[in-house]
Amino acid sequence: QLAHYLRSICDIHPDDLIALLLDKSELMIVSILGVWKSGAAYVPIDPSYPDERIQFILEDTKAKVILANKKYITKLSPYELIKIEIESLSTIIIDNEYSKNLGPVCSSNNLAYVTYTSGTTGKPKGVMKEHKSVINVVIDLTDKYNLSVSEQNVERIVLFSQYVFEPFIRQLLMALLNLHVLVIIKQDYIHHANRFNLSANEYRISYLNGTASLLQGYDYTNLKSLKRLIFAGEELTENCFTKLRKTFQEIIINEYGPTESALVSTMKMYRLCDKRNNRSIGKPLINVKCYALNKSLKQLPIGATGELYIGGIGVARGYLNRPELTAERFLPNPFQTDEEKKDGKNARIYKTGDLVRWLPNGELEYLGRNDSQVKIRGLRIELGEIEAVLSSYQGINRSVVQAKDHKKKNTDTSSTKYLVGYYVSDDDIDESHIKQYKQTKLPDY
Repeated sequence: QLAHYLRSICDIHPDDLIALLLDKSELMIVSILGVWKSGAAYVPIDPSYPDERIQFILEDTKAKVILANKKYITKLSPYELIKIEIESLSTIIIDNEYSKNLGPVCSSNNLAYVTYTSGTTGKPKGVMKEHKSVINVVIDLTDKYNLSVSEQNVERIVLFSQYVFEPFIRQLLMALLNLHVLVIIKQDYIHHANRFNLSANEYRISYLNGTASLLQGYDYTNLKSLKRLIFAGEELTENCFTKLRKTFQEIIINEYGPTESALVSTMKMYRLCDKRNNRSIGKPLINVKCYALNKSLKQLPIGATGELYIGGIGVARGYLNRPELTAERFLPNPFQTDEEKKDGKNARIYKTGDLVRWLPNGELEYLGRNDSQVKIRGLRIELGEIEAVLSSYQGINRSVVQAKDHKKKNTDTSSTKYLVGYYVSDDDIDESHIKQYKQTKLPDY
């Protein structure tokens, strides 16, 4: 019905972008599926973003339509685009014609969504992901995680992540495409261990996917229905793994995948008898290619450290409206085989900036970054973006931002990272004013 309505108010073509400004609820799910059904791709915008960031995304995407909660509609008054109040949809869609099933207008090569991530210039960059990349991951992980539905195997998968981050779409589709139950939990419960545990037991959650920073804070002793604990977004350290094993005896999975390679690129599964004694990120998924290369783009032998380049079906189309940056990070694949050229596959590789080495068992081991990108609480942050904003404040001549480690004394928790900004100024500046200024430019995290 929503897809019909979108097509009736706007001439929608494949690769058109429709923006979303929504809180997590079943209406968010309806909106995403409706946008896809209409033939367009969606662009998630966090309602907590500063107005300037929302403006940038709307202008950058040239979105024809935006679906928003009623309370955010007034925020959108300056923008000339079609605004749909999602709570009023049931009263808008009353025509019986809207009940007929729509035929597809796009293919697997068209865009599914565009997510924005930190950019070194001070402006976020939109990463364009296609349907085929997403579906490839869902099909492969369904098989690897034994998630095919049956009367004896109905999973309850929690929608843990916010929709502006990559794990959200995986959690959504692993449930819906496999006929499992999708459990939507309030976002503030996720940051409150006791509340989350109560909800997890109430809804008998069996599949939980999140970042190590959050998941290591839960006590799994009484979560009897939980069968899989899946980590993504930041490194799963040996200390964190050991701590988890004290209260969780089921399957632990470590997933790896940058935003520019849809959802998941590599994974490693740990059963109860397995130890984590290195920094392995596992083996590539089906139709995904990984290369450890030196600066001359030559493949390195087992054990030699190089930069990870990712090829295959998961590679994003590139950065929206950023052809130079796309050309810099998405390169022609020098290792494409003649058969792949004939089939039009594996033509490009993405330069991740991650340092890795091949292990003798065919797995990749993650060794760190070769640039200023960091992960804090699983969130990807470009220090250069914060520096650009800091340096744009009147009176500041130069700035630098660093990520520091904080380790709580007498605990077995992993160290946590925090950001420290340094600046040079000829004036005596009130730092509270700088913080207020940054809040108008950067997301909360």
